Amino acid sequence: MSATTYPLIPQVDVRGTADRFKTRIDWLDSKHSFSFGHHRDPDNTHHGLLLVSNDDVVLPGAGFDTHPHRDMEIVTWVLKGSLVHQDSEGNTGVLYPGLAQRMSAGTGILHSEKNDSWRTQGGPSHDEPVRFIQMWIPPDERGIQPGAKNLSGGVLYCRVMEQVWPDFVRQAPVERMMRDAKITQNYEGTNQIQRLVMGRQLVK
Repeated sequence: MSATTYPLIPQVDVRGTADRFKTRIDWLDSKHSFSFGHHRDPDNTHHGLLLVSNDDVVLPGAGFDTHPHRDMEIVTWVLKGSLVHQDSEGNTGVLYPGLAQRMSAGTGILHSEKNDSWRTQGGPSHDEPVRFIQMWIPPDERGIQPGAKNLSGGVLYCRVMEQVWPDFVRQAPVERMMRDAKITQNYEGTNQIQRLVMGRQLVK
């Protein structure tokens, strides 16, 4: 008697934008695709190597004061406005739409992220909020040298997507690889990849 086989049907948990965890304080409106901070859901902690995917809006003149990270690869890109990054490795710069930043926390790094570009570039203050996406991925190797680098047009995606969604992947040279994750530059389909990288959480 032959064994009966059944096709594997992948489970997809579709969550709309309004279903994400939310943190709202006077200067921050943040939406979390996975458990983050005091928001805990044991069934929604990560997707593969993707541990954090936050969609943040920060009011002008405000932001995240200096805080530490260790042994984490952090990718940030701005959708609207500008975001000032400063860290303990001496890196200072302004992120704006079209740039993505890769920060390797390694043995330990302190950094701040603020919507106050006029304080570093001069000129009048502005009243535009900044909206940015930030994702966290564990590194291949712990205890590496910390650092940060900005990439023009960069975006993060999982290697498995080359097989699952080949039509969306039009990659240029890879800047850095972390296990099954890469940062690539300048290719078509950025918006689609931004949604699909979240795996079982497909944002409407």
